[in-house]
Amino acid sequence: MAGALAKFISEAWYRRAWFMYVLFPLSLLYWLVVSCRRALFSSRILGVYQASVPVIVVGNITVGGTGKSPLVAYLANAFADLGYRPGVVSRGYGADISSGICRMVDNSSSSDLVGDEPMMLRQLIDGPIAVSPQRALAVRQLESMGCNLIIADDGMQHYAMGRDIEIAVFDGARLWGNGCLLPAGPLREPLSRIRLFDFIVVNGAADTQLSNHLSKLDGPISMTLQPGLLNALDGSESLPLNALERRTVHAVAGIGNPERFFSGLERAGLSVIRHPFPDHYHYRAEDIRFEGDLPVIMTRKDAVKCQSFDLPGCWYLDVSAELSVDLA
Repeated sequence: MAGALAKFISEAWYRRAWFMYVLFPLSLLYWLVVSCRRALFSSRILGVYQASVPVIVVGNITVGGTGKSPLVAYLANAFADLGYRPGVVSRGYGADISSGICRMVDNSSSSDLVGDEPMMLRQLIDGPIAVSPQRALAVRQLESMGCNLIIADDGMQHYAMGRDIEIAVFDGARLWGNGCLLPAGPLREPLSRIRLFDFIVVNGAADTQLSNHLSKLDGPISMTLQPGLLNALDGSESLPLNALERRTVHAVAGIGNPERFFSGLERAGLSVIRHPFPDHYHYRAEDIRFEGDLPVIMTRKDAVKCQSFDLPGCWYLDVSAELSVDLA
């Protein structure tokens, strides 16, 4: 029930449904709280931990997925190739981890303890990954391990963590929806915040009705998520995505914007039966057992929570970020 309500509200924000504007007075109250909080951190009345090494925050100011994690993996690998020792910090959404605790992510970690996105990143990068609700604590841990560059996966509004560079990621098809702050719209901070970002990355082609808004952004960088191989959930084999061209498949996605995943499969020539789940959903094996023998395709983020299941015919799709400008 809660998931269905969240989906309804999110869709209303991004299709600019008129009835959401009834909540605008609450958005004004939210604006007051957000503005005061930011001012307290900016004036250092509230404590800010400034690391001794550069910190790059990859985040957004909207609710919902925008493709941040693939960009984090791209940056971590690119800087490692340049000779840096990058580390990644994450909140670990969905993990059972208390404030004041920092956990390192390794190959034996579970998504229940560190979160699904850190587990996904563990498979994509070689550097250390630290998870904590207090991101500054994770930054300190990576500093102590000798990292000379730290990348925060999300955390744009976590102002207790000092930062040197901010990279905001927007979903090209949705951008910022109706442009209102929560709860009337999807914005976590006022849209004027975009003037303070060092880089703005737009994931995917912009919707034609929204493309005029992009003129407000100072030289946005285009990003596309390029599909790679399909990998069997049990690790037994890999095959190219076009091997299933013109086949009907079940597609499973528990990410911020499942439609982006489903549409990508359709552009690759697959006929898709959609199975969206809430972001960070904790799967049970029966959630992805469907009648018949059609292949099941999911994201890598979903796969890290399902690899212990005995599910033949299940695959996850690798994707990699491709940018119009090299950010590293």
